[in-house]
Amino acid sequence: MKRITGKVYIALLCGLLPLGIASGCSSGTNNKPVASAPSFMNSQEESVTPDSSVTDSFVTEPSDVSTTEDFEYKNTYYYEDDDIGKSVECVELVKYIGSSAKVTIPEKIGELPVEILDSSLFEDTAVEEVVIPKVYKSMSYNCFANCAKLTSVTLPSELKTIESGTFKNCTALTEIVLPEGLESIESSAFAGCSALTNINLPESVKKIDSYAFQDCIELKNFMFPSQLNYLGSDVLYNTGILNASPVGEVYIGNVFYCYKFDNSSRDAAQKSVIELSKKGKYTFKDGTRIIGSPAFCNNESKDGVSAMDIEVPDSVVFIGSGAFNGMVLNTVNINAQVAKNSNTLCFSSDINQIVFDDDVTELAERLLSNIHMDRLEIPGHIKTIGDSAFSVCDIKSAFVHEGVETIGSGAFVNNSSLEKVYLPSTIKEIKEPEQNIFDQCPNVTVYTTAGSYAEQYAKSIGVNIKIIKDESEFPF
Repeated sequence: MKRITGKVYIALLCGLLPLGIASGCSSGTNNKPVASAPSFMNSQEESVTPDSSVTDSFVTEPSDVSTTEDFEYKNTYYYEDDDIGKSVECVELVKYIGSSAKVTIPEKIGELPVEILDSSLFEDTAVEEVVIPKVYKSMSYNCFANCAKLTSVTLPSELKTIESGTFKNCTALTEIVLPEGLESIESSAFAGCSALTNINLPESVKKIDSYAFQDCIELKNFMFPSQLNYLGSDVLYNTGILNASPVGEVYIGNVFYCYKFDNSSRDAAQKSVIELSKKGKYTFKDGTRIIGSPAFCNNESKDGVSAMDIEVPDSVVFIGSGAFNGMVLNTVNINAQVAKNSNTLCFSSDINQIVFDDDVTELAERLLSNIHMDRLEIPGHIKTIGDSAFSVCDIKSAFVHEGVETIGSGAFVNNSSLEKVYLPSTIKEIKEPEQNIFDQCPNVTVYTTAGSYAEQYAKSIGVNIKIIKDESEFPF
């Protein structure tokens, strides 16, 4: 949904009209609307507040309001409706300033539909029950944040996204029904809903962002959708389902959420990490779709931790950011879906070898930021290396094989340990809208062939260059 600038009307809901203008407006009655207000142009959208200086010509009442609660709102709002392919005029509710604990949001104000609920619309209010009818297109972030008495919300059937912090710290909310067709739950959407015991995620949900259910300490009945494509960091931090799980691997459906270490003490946590690493190899269950963040987060010392092989199944489509933070890894294999969709997999991890599956053709932005390894090898079947793919790393040598064509901006940026990199003759583009790919790599020497695009690029940024016959002469 694309918002675009449009006309602005000034209008007031029942209860905000100045004395004399609002005569006949009372609770429980069906009032005839005052004639629609004339329009005027304004470069900025305005939210409406009570003002006794407003005249009859700028006033309209809602024609279809089922409650007498009051709102500040933007009377005219344009947005691009992707479903019907045209601009639609509607109203955005900005702030609830009524006193009733039970609210049904109006479907129209004047002749215009109410379809946008602005950020912080009900934030910090004492509402207990809210009904959002019909086809509301958007609920902005923090819409119900800190509504400590909220126990019931009826969501619109066509809602696609629950924005960041929408129900944050709604401590009386015990259960909520999410509509079929919902696609995304953004960061901290339900964080701090300490009484929430049950939530059924529709199969239509494809993305759940970081901390979405953090501190939902009573949440025990929970299942990830089977076709989830993205899982942010610490989605279930300090929740009932995670806190009740024993030490060891925690699977929720086809999501490997984490390997839970013994955190009863620092010594116990360190011992738990060491014991896991002694297995030497970790293999996930068949059909695993998501490896969560942090799957194997070692916040303790690496002392005594053995190197492990990580086998990522072909069924995995996404690995959460920092999944292997602080671990010591011998080999990690990365398939095409993971390479394309994931980032920052191994923050602060020591890695011996990364094996890219044969179907990998592109590497995502920040794919392996902040890893520690002596030698990185990028095979020729990978055509594109994303922006900052290996930024802020401790890599000594990088070998980019013949076949790679594009390297993104800042691909190796801030890598003070980098000494030598081979850039092949097949490279056609090196992007640098913000910084060159070797920015803050003071010791790097670029090995490449004479007359190549890579040679021209290296000269343009002033790094050391060594011309060799072909990749076989690179001292990898």
